[in-house]
Amino acid sequence: RSEIALRSLAIAAFRTRRLAAWAFDAAEFPQPQLTTAPLKHLVYSTRISLKRTDPNAHPVFEAGKVHNIHLAAPAFDGLTISHTRPFSFWRTLGRMTAARGFKYGMELSAGCIVPAIGGGICLLARALFQAAVFSGMHIDERHGHSLVAVEPPPGVPFGFDASVLWPYIDVRFRPYSGTARFSVRVQGDALIVSVTSDVAPRGRFEIEPINERVFTEGTERYRSNTLVRLQLDARNRWIGSEVIAVNRSRLLTSQQQGRSCLTCNESACHSRVVVEAA
Repeated sequence: RSEIALRSLAIAAFRTRRLAAWAFDAAEFPQPQLTTAPLKHLVYSTRISLKRTDPNAHPVFEAGKVHNIHLAAPAFDGLTISHTRPFSFWRTLGRMTAARGFKYGMELSAGCIVPAIGGGICLLARALFQAAVFSGMHIDERHGHSLVAVEPPPGVPFGFDASVLWPYIDVRFRPYSGTARFSVRVQGDALIVSVTSDVAPRGRFEIEPINERVFTEGTERYRSNTLVRLQLDARNRWIGSEVIAVNRSRLLTSQQQGRSCLTCNESACHSRVVVEAA
């Protein structure tokens, strides 16, 4: 109980510190600015499936995730940022609450898979982080998940995720130059994200995972790596490189990936969340 109390106090302190930054550092955490028209140069576009196909995808979590992303996407559609007007996921979206219409989805909390209002929104955070990386933006803040509960989709390297927890575990980035505008919308079963800019793209970008390692500490298995962004010119020549993520995550077994408050019978767990039947 003392450890739980200390963790709660630490979270409260981190939240207070970040909310104070919002109030007193408007340069780093500006009010979001939306515009209607795309800019001249298309620098990035992607389509990300909202569906999980693995056997551990619980229908309650999946329905909540899709609903929450539908509800959150318009906050980012038309968002305009620059080097002096950086992006913050939480400053743009605000707190997700039931009063705003958000529903229960999957969240990782204290080493467990639990239902949480707004759960599943990390897919949107990851999509925006990915857009910033391949648009050549400077990454100010990004946090990886401490647990691997869902394997990355095909073609996406391990560690190319983004964890968020209101308001202090955030995703923040900014263009090196010019102004960038995001288009974010849900179309069918997919999230569509694109970035336009008033300046031409700074070459082409690729991600190279290095220092890949799977190891054991005590009874737990972990995986770690470093993601390096490579910048290439029009002739595919190397221009430069930059570390954009350093990852270390505990690996859940297949059985653990399918265990949550919706499937286990543990009633005394301090992380347990009860979801009322619809």
